[in-house]
Formats: sequence, structure tokens, C-alpha cells
Amino acid sequence: EVDVGEMPPEVARVMAGAAANRWARRAALAVMWAAAAVVAVGLLASLAGCAYRLEGKVVDGHGACRVAKSGDPDESKAGIPGASVELVRDPRTMRHETCGRATTGPDGRFELEVNGFGAGWMEETWLLRVRRAGYQNVEAQLDLPASPSGRVVIVEIQRGRSEPFREPEGA
Repeated sequence: EVDVGEMPPEVARVMAGAAANRWARRAALAVMWAAAAVVAVGLLASLAGCAYRLEGKVVDGHGACRVAKSGDPDESKAGIPGASVELVRDPRTMRHETCGRATTGPDGRFELEVNGFGAGWMEETWLLRVRRAGYQNVEAQLDLPASPSGRVVIVEIQRGRSEPFREPEGA
């Protein structure tokens, strides 16, 4: 054993400061991790939530569906009110699900709030189904645009007999 004597006061102050700094560093690190967790949860919630909205218009035509840029000439056609619009995810599988429903307004416009994680950026098949009494049904597969901003779905339906939607194949 070696007795080095009492600790000098300046060494005691440095040792006490080091312990206080250690606790301050740990507290700062805990706050940073908590902030990172809040940001990560917020990002996941925005991706998984109802952040994807698809706008469109149903007009008189020949039974077609397409995604166009806003301001497309067909968008200025008179719209068909009261049409039922559905968006089905993975229609060819047993796991298909309807991810959005809307009814066209007086001007034939609709807005689908797509309830589905990854809508627009995951590679998958979507089926848009449109029906209105006095018109033939339209069922068309489409790829959702990565960003729906500045895009509009133009659906042309023609006069005829409407029928209930059929279940997607593979159901």
C-alpha cells in the first residue's frame, strides 16, 4: 500500500466537474435519442396515414380511364354527377382491398383519399371502378402517380346499362 496523502483541492474540483459533465452528456444524449424517435414516428405516420389524395373527373365518353396532367382538355368537358368511384388495391390477389371510395359531385369531380401504406411509390396494381345508373361500368387498371399533385384521373363513361361491380379476379 502506498499512501499518497490527501487529494489536493484543485484535483477534487476537476473530479467533481467530470462527474457533473458525464451526467450532462448522458442527459443530452437521451434528449437527442428522444427527438430522433419523435421524428421517426412522425415520418412513419405520414407515410402510413391518409396522405395520398387522388383527384379526378368523370365525363361522357367511350369507357376509358387515364391519369393526365391537370388542365387536360378532357377536364373541361361537362362532368357526370352521382357516379360511384372505387379504388381497389391488388385486384388479382386474394388480399385485394378497397382503399378508397367517392361519389362525383355536381361537376363530375371526385377526390379519393387512399387508405393504404405506400400508395404511389410501391410497384403494385390498382383497379379503378366507376359506376352510375344509366351508364356502362368502367373498370380499368392503372398505376398511381408517385406524386398526385398536378395530376387528375379522367374517366370516360358511356350511356348504357349499369351493373353491380364484379369482384376482382382471384378473389
